[in-house]
Amino acid sequence: MGDRPLGYPTSSELTTPDGVGRLNAFQHGAIYWRPQTGPKAVRGAIYQRYASLGWETSGLGYPMTDELATPDGRGRYSAFQWGNIYWTPWTGANAVWGAISVVYAQQGWERGALGYPLTSEMRTPSRIGRYNHFEGNGSIYWAPQTGAHVISGHIRMAWADMGWENSELGFPASPEYALEDGGRGQDFEFGWIEWYPGEGATAYVEE
Repeated sequence: MGDRPLGYPTSSELTTPDGVGRLNAFQHGAIYWRPQTGPKAVRGAIYQRYASLGWETSGLGYPMTDELATPDGRGRYSAFQWGNIYWTPWTGANAVWGAISVVYAQQGWERGALGYPLTSEMRTPSRIGRYNHFEGNGSIYWAPQTGAHVISGHIRMAWADMGWENSELGFPASPEYALEDGGRGQDFEFGWIEWYPGEGATAYVEE
């Protein structure tokens, strides 16, 4: 994917809508320029995802790199002002940005337990929060009242069975933490979930 040529230009050089940068559109991508970064090419499936989100007016901002291979060799990515778009043959191209991107970085990006994003950032059905799902049986959820937190594994499965953030628990409010006897716990807006080996997960809703 990364070696695919941009093809012929389909536009003259244009000023971006915000008046800050310049761009040329091509058959299979675009080259963006801004004073702070110089010219950067966005191409292929990553370019299509960038376009679907609103180009430089999206939560990603302007490209900061050309398309690059990921360190694990499985995919490709382009870095932007406030996030990244990742592509693999198995997941397609998906964007992670903002507070969710900060937490994803803390987890080790695609080399961490979450792996590659399966979705771009999406609005929750309640329209209060945002989330990304990842290939490693995990998600990152963000809400203004809780911030961004990873939820994964057995605790995520139990929360999903309850109805995700629309359940009595609300949004995740802490990272997952260790409990005695090999257990794991995670706090939510209105309660918590505990998981123990051999016992499974139990949700506790605050009275």
